[in-house]
Amino acid sequence: MSNDGGTDLATSMRLPTMASLQVLSDFQVTPDGFAVATLPTAHGGVLGAHLLFQHVLIAEQAKPGRRVLELQTSFIRSGYGGEAAAVTLETLNEGRSFTFLEVTFRQRGVVTC
Repeated sequence: MSNDGGTDLATSMRLPTMASLQVLSDFQVTPDGFAVATLPTAHGGVLGAHLLFQHVLIAEQAKPGRRVLELQTSFIRSGYGGEAAAVTLETLNEGRSFTFLEVTFRQRGVVTC
């Protein structure tokens, strides 16, 4: 609770349920990459943790036998919670030991992450 008797953002946020994680982990292949769901949030944007979760899932599905060892991202815009996102994946370098991918999320035609 905040000092003014209202509920602060941390108190109002809920932990994800297994059902919501299932929604985030279901993605569909499109001609340009993938389509993924996002969940509505109290602040209206997309939670960064959800995007990171989806980054890892998509990267590991796109490159079977490889696992994510490092992840770097920039959250350029907050996006729109509850709206689908279009995801593109580009292989920047693929070697015997490491593969470097660029994963881009777009909503309403604009890059969000």
